[in-house]
Amino acid sequence: AMRLILTRLMLIGLSFAFCLPAYAQSKEPASQKKLPVFERDVFEVSAPPNLTITQVRIDNRLGDVSIQGHDTETIKIQSFKRASDGATLERLVVSLLPDAQGRVNINTALKAGTEHHPVEAGSVAIDLIIFLPRHTSIDAEIWSGKLELSKVDNGARLVVDKGRINVKQVSGRVVSSLRVGNQSINELFGDLEARAIEGDLNLELIEGKKLLASVVRGDIIAKKLRFDDMKLRSVFGDIDLKAELVAGGNYTISSRRGNVRVRFYGDVEALVDVRAKSATGGSELRAEEGIAGRWRGRLSDHSRSQTTTKVQPAHVKLRADTGSVLVKHF
Repeated sequence: AMRLILTRLMLIGLSFAFCLPAYAQSKEPASQKKLPVFERDVFEVSAPPNLTITQVRIDNRLGDVSIQGHDTETIKIQSFKRASDGATLERLVVSLLPDAQGRVNINTALKAGTEHHPVEAGSVAIDLIIFLPRHTSIDAEIWSGKLELSKVDNGARLVVDKGRINVKQVSGRVVSSLRVGNQSINELFGDLEARAIEGDLNLELIEGKKLLASVVRGDIIAKKLRFDDMKLRSVFGDIDLKAELVAGGNYTISSRRGNVRVRFYGDVEALVDVRAKSATGGSELRAEEGIAGRWRGRLSDHSRSQTTTKVQPAHVKLRADTGSVLVKHF
């Protein structure tokens, strides 16, 4: 079994009344709202010598989660609890359940109490900072708040209902899903699948084989990307992309009710197919005769010296059903 090392520190919020003189305390209304109480816990799990931590699943419906990779075969959890009173605070629990195969489940909960009325929404919270081995496979889900991931090498699945997702300095395939809120994914080496219903998606410094990003209502802002296969889609929002073309790569960028702005760089030529209300792409992008709202072209960077080596061109499809398309190659 894994060894459990527990360190615990309780911090209790104090009423301002204790700082006031006696005459001032007597004038305070009896119905004055209590200040919340807090508790900070730190505990750590070490795997035995013959066992590797392979997978960590995190489910926190009560607050934020920050996940950071480190170089030791341990899991360290810092929890920050908040409640309206001490009795409710004692009912907030963080559980860590390892198994013999190296899988670990981390969960939070508010244990059932004896009160006749439910706990007021937003009056309790558990925020977690989790340090775990870099090689671990991660599956994390929160209900409302911020989910952060950094310095891990085996990718992750991240799910948030309402809040924010931040990813930085990660290797491996990442799958993110967010109903309402913004996502920021930076310095990722691996495939990416990012989806959202409402909110903006910011991507920067990402390289992999396949990218799929989809937003219903929000903008996609992406720069310094390099993928063999890329699909960016927004229904109600703009897309602004700066990416390196890969020989033989396929790129589909589309917005139903927004504008598309694309800037490619690199030595690879691009065969471009555009469908939009209006399009701008230099002299090489020409309107199709007899077909309204469609342009085709072959884009290349003429400022670079031409090489004798032939490379397969990239294929680019750009769509802006009710908006404009701007495409450049530099």
